[in-house]
Amino acid sequence: MATIVVNNTESTRTNDWETWGDLLDSLDADMSGSGRIVTAARFDGVDEPAFRDPATVGRRLDSVHVVEVESGTPIELMLHTLDEASAAVDELREAARRTGDGFRGYDIKAAQLDLAEFAQGLMALTSIVRAMALSLHADLQTLECDGRPVGAVMAEMLGYTEALIASQRASDWLSVADTIEYDIEPALGRWRNILAALRGTCRLAA
Repeated sequence: MATIVVNNTESTRTNDWETWGDLLDSLDADMSGSGRIVTAARFDGVDEPAFRDPATVGRRLDSVHVVEVESGTPIELMLHTLDEASAAVDELREAARRTGDGFRGYDIKAAQLDLAEFAQGLMALTSIVRAMALSLHADLQTLECDGRPVGAVMAEMLGYTEALIASQRASDWLSVADTIEYDIEPALGRWRNILAALRGTCRLAA
């Protein structure tokens, strides 16, 4: 059975949970009276940032020796998520530059693999923004960053990705590289301001 550690204190409760999702639901329920929830989790000493994702909640606990969790308020969890998303923006911008360079080289197959990984990261970032906005009841058409509605900035990125897909289908690798380097990478810089706008909404909701 897994050892459960909550806020650096080992739990003395009977361990009868089959999956991480069962334990997470139980912990959230126990903490709800104090207005707190699980805000971080580690399995055998390894941080699990996506501990609420469907793919993670089904993880069986009989494969884990030690589960460590930390608690906080829902707003604290949102702020932590936004911090991680901001770091992801920087990583995605670097990946965009690297991927664009790849399509200007000779190993197109390797560049396509990089592009697939980059696309997954971009979709994950988009999902985080939409999930945060939904949780905060923030209207992306009225919430502004850089004097523009967040929804318009996100739509701009969608237009770039559609152009990228069209160039990829046409095997126009130079256009793929141009779109990534000259459109998508700079646009990602503006997404930090989207996250800052959501952070401001978090503070107002606190």
